[in-house]
Amino acid sequence: MLIFVEAGITPMQILQGATKWSAEMIDRGKDLGTIDAGKLADIVIVNADPLQNIENLRQVDTVVFNGRRVELGYSAGYNPVFKRESELNPPVEALLWVNAFRPVAYNGSGGRFNGNRPVGAGQPLPNPAESPQPALEAISPLMVTEGSPTTTITLKGFNFVRRSQVLFKGIPVPYKAVSGSELQVTIDASLLHEPGWHDVVVRNPWPLHPEIGLQWGNGTSNKAHLIVKYRD
Repeated sequence: MLIFVEAGITPMQILQGATKWSAEMIDRGKDLGTIDAGKLADIVIVNADPLQNIENLRQVDTVVFNGRRVELGYSAGYNPVFKRESELNPPVEALLWVNAFRPVAYNGSGGRFNGNRPVGAGQPLPNPAESPQPALEAISPLMVTEGSPTTTITLKGFNFVRRSQVLFKGIPVPYKAVSGSELQVTIDASLLHEPGWHDVVVRNPWPLHPEIGLQWGNGTSNKAHLIVKYRD
């Protein structure tokens, strides 16, 4: 809605587009879109006039659903895991890109690095002079509970190197390398107090492969998401 205002659309037109006009467009104007006798009693009441400033819609005072006032705030029934059901919100993003990049990384056609081998006990990951572009394919577990103790998650992908850095919510976290395609990452309990979908990425140091770095990425992998659900 803020973008519409910047485009010169009036607050009244924005409100009508989000309510009345949308209901009419899907042939539901007799039930939805305006406050009238006989229509569904689904209403949001705000504390300030959105016609003066569209941002006032954020000042929610009351929500009425099906004629009944809804208690504001999160309830035990709310769980951000349901976001996972949408194809637009996969646990690991950009998998089409990863699938296209994988053969390049493994057969060496995009550069000289091919370090996606198991790492023996006590052996470090490879430390190439030119870093490859990392990629993520899977995260496990997908979900932990708000307030969980320190947790270990497994990231699978490829092009992990000795100086790779794992970031959780933008914060560097420790890990143990199983191979150039698997990392066991430790997430401290202090980082698991906030429910939601939290980004996990692997970042490789510069310089990148001249070929792979320019064509395939910027040194930071695609995003995986660790879901922290609400306590029951």
